[in-house]
Amino acid sequence: MWPLSPLSLYILPFLLSLVSAVVLPTSPANSTCNQQCQIDKNLGPELSRHASIVHTTSAIPRWSDFDAPNPGTVVNVASEHDVLLTVKYCIAHNLRFLAQNGGNAWGTTFTIGQNDVLINLRGIRKIRFNANKTQVTFQGGAIVSEVVDAAYGNGTQVLTGNCNCIGTLGAALGGGYSRLMGLYGFGVDNILSMNLVTPSGTAIEVGPKDTDLWWALRGAGPNFGIVTSATMKSYPVPTAQNGAWLGPLIFTEDKIEALVQAINDLDLLPPMAIFLYFATLPPNNTATVIAIPFYLGNETQGKAAFASISAVGPVADETAWIPYNLINAGSDTFCAKGGRKPSYGAGFAQMDPATWRSIWNEYNTFIQNPGTQNTSVLVECYSLYKATSFGNASSSYAFRSSIKYNAVVNTWYADPALDSRAEAFGSAVRDLWRSTDNLPSNETYINYANGDEPLETVYGGNVARLQKIKREHDPRGRFNQFFPLTNGNALRTGSPSSPPSSPRTRSASVTTLNGHDLPPLSFAADAPPGLPEVLASARAAVVEAADELKLLVQGPKEALQSEGVRFPFFRDGGTECIEMLFLHVVVDYGIARSFPVGQEATFADIGGACGLGEREVRRVLRHAMTKRVFRESRKGVVEHTAASRLLAQDEAFADWANVNLGEAWPAAAQTVNAMRKWPGSQRAAQSGFSCSRGTDDTLFDYLGKHPERATKFASGMSAFSTGPGYKLDHIVDDPLWTDLGEAVVVDLGGSTGEAMIALTSKFPRLVAVVQDLPNPIARHLVPPTAIQGRIRFMAHDFFNEQPVKDADVYFFRLVLHNWSDEDCSRILRALVPALKPGARIIVNEWCLPEIHTISIMEERRLRAMDMHMLSLLNARERDSDDWADLFNHAHPKFQLKSITTPRGSNLSVIEVVWTG
Repeated sequence: MWPLSPLSLYILPFLLSLVSAVVLPTSPANSTCNQQCQIDKNLGPELSRHASIVHTTSAIPRWSDFDAPNPGTVVNVASEHDVLLTVKYCIAHNLRFLAQNGGNAWGTTFTIGQNDVLINLRGIRKIRFNANKTQVTFQGGAIVSEVVDAAYGNGTQVLTGNCNCIGTLGAALGGGYSRLMGLYGFGVDNILSMNLVTPSGTAIEVGPKDTDLWWALRGAGPNFGIVTSATMKSYPVPTAQNGAWLGPLIFTEDKIEALVQAINDLDLLPPMAIFLYFATLPPNNTATVIAIPFYLGNETQGKAAFASISAVGPVADETAWIPYNLINAGSDTFCAKGGRKPSYGAGFAQMDPATWRSIWNEYNTFIQNPGTQNTSVLVECYSLYKATSFGNASSSYAFRSSIKYNAVVNTWYADPALDSRAEAFGSAVRDLWRSTDNLPSNETYINYANGDEPLETVYGGNVARLQKIKREHDPRGRFNQFFPLTNGNALRTGSPSSPPSSPRTRSASVTTLNGHDLPPLSFAADAPPGLPEVLASARAAVVEAADELKLLVQGPKEALQSEGVRFPFFRDGGTECIEMLFLHVVVDYGIARSFPVGQEATFADIGGACGLGEREVRRVLRHAMTKRVFRESRKGVVEHTAASRLLAQDEAFADWANVNLGEAWPAAAQTVNAMRKWPGSQRAAQSGFSCSRGTDDTLFDYLGKHPERATKFASGMSAFSTGPGYKLDHIVDDPLWTDLGEAVVVDLGGSTGEAMIALTSKFPRLVAVVQDLPNPIARHLVPPTAIQGRIRFMAHDFFNEQPVKDADVYFFRLVLHNWSDEDCSRILRALVPALKPGARIIVNEWCLPEIHTISIMEERRLRAMDMHMLSLLNARERDSDDWADLFNHAHPKFQLKSITTPRGSNLSVIEVVWTG
């Protein structure tokens, strides 16, 4: 065995002590491993590939820092099953937990601390509509803007909250006020079914048949489980009519009494709603009175409906008809995260002018405090015609027919020294509202409540029934964070919650490889190529911990200097930019193949075999040896290591390195020059690659003129795309093909036909057409005899009009990422004349993740690939929003249906439907 250096032997135990999420089946748990470490180690490997566990909330800030939950662990789930697994783990280990989507709830009832877990739902946000657009199913991580955008793209309306950044389900489960409710009812009235993770750690579907639980969830949902997805009603509307008349009317403060009275006197018909704000406006942060009328119809109808408001005399009128997908844009300024925002709400049945004058005075006094100018007072006035038709007993939301107006004061500042003044101001305003609310008792919409209210104030007369159902479904009080129905927050068994611990980078656990029948780790030429798949998570954790340790030990200056010379795309190869030189020489001159593995050679021998001088060989290889590529067994004599053996024996991998060093490395170095020379260009001939070659050719043009490089490029790409994450099984096994039945599939850019051969072999009712440029089509694979009648090959440039009309599926695999948005739009538009209504476009490509939802090294690898596409082709990798924008830009009748990532696959399946 070739031993590690003494320094490595010293540092490795320390390094391994930093590793989190390492699970080796036969390794006993270390007694020094703390709770966070145990979560990483035991829960982490159970979660899906894109899930992650972190011990900081920096990536998911809350809307308000005031009295906010402060978990020590955040589980970023990537599937509904991840939610179930996390809840089961927390139950088994007596951990308190909280599910979060938008993170906007300001209630002060949270008790989550450093020993507790936050389940971040933002990674699960798929949205899909049924065929006739009357129902929509979306996951628990979808926020309002995403559901509204999807609804608009599908020609429908869906009842949601009025603020783009809030969680759609979180708002709905509390009752669900909306400016559309005059026509459609409350949010709870529109829910058809829910998928629920229960307090017992099971996943169930809940619907009207589940009488008590169904009733309780719709109004007090967070007390009974985590809704991971729900199906709601959707209302088709022609796109030309899918919008509303709304906008701000600005009034001087002397109009307050007349304006409040006019609002109080309005008969809010089903298409109507109106909001009243006290807020400050730039540039002088002047306190201003703002009314925002809303009419789900055209401008003429809206102005007529709110004529009495206009008659009060606004000094400015910025109302206009606005498309449905933009109706919430006016509230986007309220979505800013962070800051201290203790808030107080109240419901009432009448608007009293004198009360609002008093509130105006209180408001103006408070905003004289420095840094409080973002504070606002708001009342929302809705039509209740449809909502009251469902009946008070239809759900557990208690104030369906009594609250006519919902009001809230949102204080907003940064200095904790202002907390007491803010709380006094907010409480005083709430008392003023209550003094003239014309209600028999205090009533507050739960999503606007502060947290200091009695249960009856938020649950009304339903408290007793809700607590009975709570005892039946959650006797241990596990769901007890948001206005809990238990008598006080349930305590976990075992040790009490400890005070917040000091910040740390990651948890610690020490593991060994003993008992896994593995040869010792070594750089020797006969070392195994890598750890077995069962240890993949352990390997990833060690690599990431080592990377993090290096950056920590270096400090920021040295780390940035090191990063400044790294080549971004070949990072996984373990090399750095100036160190690329040795590898370029090794692969370009074929040094690794100049003498057999298992034998030795002198520097002179190698130089003679490769056409290099002895001195150059010695300089290059002694540098290579510092990266464990080759070894000088004794002075002047070279032998292979595991890394050089790979370059000698794996021709495709050597070609992959050669392509990166010969084409990608120079392109990366010239990308900034290209960006300066052609600002904003998306043309492939104006890329870093073009600059590096001093040509107007694209990469593909260049390869066409240099067949020897094209051969290496093809070989290198095969090494890159034949790993487990790129297996065709992932796309072939996707359920979408089973649903097709008898169908025609056109594979654009299908190369030699490998994907379609696999697909037609599995599905005997599919017929496939493989299209590509003449050269790859001429080299196509010969299909097995059994499918030769169902697959044909056609030379076609996908920038030209598609010749195969009315196919059922048009398929792209690893094609569109090679092209800019402009070029992709051309490719997609070339399909349009051939498309029949309902035709699908299936794209099998990378889909970049949301930030902070996967490990930082995995995210770095994917982001580096995006930079790689930029430098070589002015192309890009895309995230889910980019894919949606791309298809919408190509043609509005392209409807993005879903994006899924099969387990174990590096590539996502992006399904688009042509609605023309």
